Amino acid sequence: MVVDLVDGFTGRLLKIKEGMIEVHVTLDCGPRIIWLSKEGSDNIMFNDVDEQITKDVSSMYGEQKKWRIYGGHRIWLAPETDQTYYPDDEPVRFEAGAKCVKFYPPVRMLNDAQIQLGISFEGVNTLRIDSEVIYVGRDELKCALWGLSVFKSGGTMRVALNQEDTGYLPNRNIVFWPYSDIKDPRFSMDNEFLQLKSDKKCEKPFKVGLYQKDFHVTYELDDGKSVTKIEKRILSASDGSYPDYSCNFEAYTNHLIHEIETLTPFNTLKFGQKIKQTEFWTLT
Repeated sequence: MVVDLVDGFTGRLLKIKEGMIEVHVTLDCGPRIIWLSKEGSDNIMFNDVDEQITKDVSSMYGEQKKWRIYGGHRIWLAPETDQTYYPDDEPVRFEAGAKCVKFYPPVRMLNDAQIQLGISFEGVNTLRIDSEVIYVGRDELKCALWGLSVFKSGGTMRVALNQEDTGYLPNRNIVFWPYSDIKDPRFSMDNEFLQLKSDKKCEKPFKVGLYQKDFHVTYELDDGKSVTKIEKRILSASDGSYPDYSCNFEAYTNHLIHEIETLTPFNTLKFGQKIKQTEFWTLT
């Protein structure tokens, strides 16, 4: 594993390379996995260089405070409220070991949550992403850990649907947001897969969610020079109560971005308790 400091539009980045994969992680904000590429291909993560996606959070977090998406992969906490849009624009501490790099941003205001991100490699083309939230407050924090990967728009996402025979009980749920048109041509579904395409010419947002016990989702993007396909996996989702009508997977798109999101069940944390989630990303 090769680790170097480089510059990017957010400031300092930590460049990590192993096998055929290269990632860059922000050090002056976030953290965000702002760059993800395979050897010979371009970055597939969305980078908000022109600050097209922001939110004024000054009423909650202080004068002139603004949340910026930045792009790439980030860690959030569900349920989604105004407090979710934390302006994570402070320096991030990191520790680089022989096989893993860990990132530690400051404790978040209001909810006393300590976010941690770990990146390691599983072979030449697979990343392991370990996300944690640790509660360091005096009371309790009820939340779910929420990992959002923000890719460039213009690709195709497919997620497998549950095929388990559950007899009298249902075996799948499909959840839509108020702005999602189920006749949207970017969205399609059959008995095995749900598919969502993103279109740089279509500004209308679309979001869909579901629960899948042992799911994998793929996103394939052709940048005009090469085709990159990423598969995201969670080996076994935990039992429990999930956000958004029991979703552990959600996807959002518009003309700028294609988000692929994973969620844990809700947990009520006391001081020192944590929620963890591990994702595996494979690039081909």
